[in-house]
Amino acid sequence: EFQGLLNDLQNWERSMNEKDKKLKAESRDTKRK
Repeated sequence: EFQGLLNDLQNWERSMNEKDKKLKAESRDTKRK
């Protein structure tokens, strides 16, 4: 069960990083317009 929690945390961090990258890319695009 503990291993599952660790995996969930890593998946969550990865998804947050993906969202962060998308947000930064979007804000960069809007600034360019």
